[in-house]
Amino acid sequence: MTGTVPVSERDPRRLFSASERQQIWLAADGRCESCGAEVSLADMCADHFLAHARGGATRPVNGRCLCARCNLQKSDSEVSFERRPHPPVKPFPFNGRLRRWQEQALDVGRQKVAAGGRVVLVDAAPGSGKTTFGLSFAYDMLRAGDHGALPVVDRVAIVSPTTQVAAQWAADASRFGLYLMPNRPNAHGIEPPDAHGVSVTYAAVCAASAMHQRACATRTLVILDEPHHVGDNRSWGQAIRQAFGPAAIILMLSGTPWRTDGVPIPFAEYDDEGHVAPDYSYTYSEAIRGGVCRKVAFECFGGQVSWLRDGVRYTHTFDDDLDEPLAVARLRTALHPQQAWLRKVVAAADRKLREIRAAEHPDAGALVVATSIDSARAVAAMIEDLTGVSPPVVHSDDDDSLKRIAAFRASSEPWLVSVKMVSEGVDIPRLRVGVYATMSRTQLFFRQVVGRFVRVIEGERGRISYLYLPDDPTLVKLAASVETASGVAASYDARERDDAIDRLLESEERRHDFAPLEADAERNRCILSGRSLSPDEAAEEMRLFVLEAQMEINGIPEEMRAQVREAAASADVPVDDPAEPEIAPHEQHEDLRVRRRHLVSQLARQTGEDHADIHRRYKVDGRGVNAMTMDELRTGNRKLVDELAAAQRSAHRPLIRTAATLPQPSPPAPQAAATPPKGPRPVAPAAVPEPPDDEPDAPPIAARAQAAHRARAEGFTGW
Repeated sequence: MTGTVPVSERDPRRLFSASERQQIWLAADGRCESCGAEVSLADMCADHFLAHARGGATRPVNGRCLCARCNLQKSDSEVSFERRPHPPVKPFPFNGRLRRWQEQALDVGRQKVAAGGRVVLVDAAPGSGKTTFGLSFAYDMLRAGDHGALPVVDRVAIVSPTTQVAAQWAADASRFGLYLMPNRPNAHGIEPPDAHGVSVTYAAVCAASAMHQRACATRTLVILDEPHHVGDNRSWGQAIRQAFGPAAIILMLSGTPWRTDGVPIPFAEYDDEGHVAPDYSYTYSEAIRGGVCRKVAFECFGGQVSWLRDGVRYTHTFDDDLDEPLAVARLRTALHPQQAWLRKVVAAADRKLREIRAAEHPDAGALVVATSIDSARAVAAMIEDLTGVSPPVVHSDDDDSLKRIAAFRASSEPWLVSVKMVSEGVDIPRLRVGVYATMSRTQLFFRQVVGRFVRVIEGERGRISYLYLPDDPTLVKLAASVETASGVAASYDARERDDAIDRLLESEERRHDFAPLEADAERNRCILSGRSLSPDEAAEEMRLFVLEAQMEINGIPEEMRAQVREAAASADVPVDDPAEPEIAPHEQHEDLRVRRRHLVSQLARQTGEDHADIHRRYKVDGRGVNAMTMDELRTGNRKLVDELAAAQRSAHRPLIRTAATLPQPSPPAPQAAATPPKGPRPVAPAAVPEPPDDEPDAPPIAARAQAAHRARAEGFTGW
């Protein structure tokens, strides 16, 4: 963003069209985006956020609404940053220290930023601690500005593939003392000033890139989690580049294969061969040697399967070399939930899980990755029949899936069944056993699934996870390459092959002339450390792996363990997770918003005042609840409680009478029968809401309400 670009590289259009001007004006709510003054559509100036002379596009996404005065005062020499003092950042929260690779990567990032670099790319194996590293980098950049050591960063924006991953980033950030608002709706605008930033999805950013671009006027650190997803859609790449073009620093984190198919990833740097060139790389094999990730043993099951296709019966084993359509049909038959193959594999996985829970890991869990929602439900019924326990099923069509995943993470339930939801970014370290019961055979998805089983628990060393899968040639190759493949070196040929496999799967699944007949399972081999081993060879290899780990833990002298010297030299220290607060900041903010809504509803019912009018009275400097800080919400809620109590007291004042003020009734005639009083019966006052626990200085409303009730009881003498 220094200097102009050649005229030939600029947008050929310099002026916005009438419809584009209207879009910009509506997006700004009819206000100048510099001074906040109201401006009419006829008088507004449609200005380029990134100057046209500096390569800014003449599109609404790069436009902003200015009044005539601000448009004359602006300078297009540079996109200027505003200083927004960020909330205080607490001292470093870890009792221990970062893992060795995280410290090294942090040093690399610091050096690049100090040298004037803006983009830092770190490639690290799934489960090795990318989230902890990313939050450490964010913490470091926020604190660095306070001490003048590096360019000031006052805000953090984390972008992830899914809402569940975005929510997990925010939850983890709270343990660092960072307040990130998860999945903040675009309609709510930029986060309140007491937040350190946001954690949102790529889809959300692309839907409102102009708003996120305006937010970057405050010096912002942007963390792009698994940015290869942006390559799924060319328009996404353009929107991400537009939204975060003004960002002060960009950190890109990846642990899965990158696309090099001609769709460039925004802000990534490529080498001469078209591969992404990371600033720091940490492979899965390095993570295993360092004790950062678990080793995964791939238990491959074959067997004989039969199916009917185009009226022809086919019978093959997994040892037969078949063309792709027949290989897909073989796999589809084996994974059919009504066939014995899948039941036998799930039963074998359950035996392994019981063995692990009995011997070393009492709350170990298992995951089945199913092809579809129907097959997931059938597998869940199968597991219940085998174990007597009904496992939770999570899929994207279930609104409660995120809650189910969180509940499973915190529980000791044995099984979870998923349809492509427990993939990258989902952290469940107690998963030790998996069943790969999906038709997907792409490198990207396979490595995402494997990543769910490699996460270690603090203090553990030498444990192995187990993934049960069909002995399909494509899956076997993927399993053998897990410990050797680099996350950023996915080739164009691999992407083309993955796309071809996906297209073939879709066409085969639409076939109506296919019928699975029978399938039986038998254990064929085990893939361990990239080698195909017999069951006996695999058992010996695992025994030696565990033995070496135990020798290291127990401090066996170096001369007695020469065979594990390399592993001992690169041993890492696991990070100590800081204590998690009782309620994360973003959850406190949401609770206060919900309480505000309930209080306004109660007051509206009591007084008849419109909800919108009450909300308007309680705005702060024209800002609604979505833009308020937590202190502002608490103060307003306390005032609402007082106003509601006063309204309720006022509504019941006619009932508060004393014996001295009540008129004396005339004595009734001797023969007249007592008649019930006319008019409504007295109604007990409505309960007055008590202030929440997080408002210790709120007035004792409940005590005042009880006193008022006693006064009514003492002064009321009947009708």
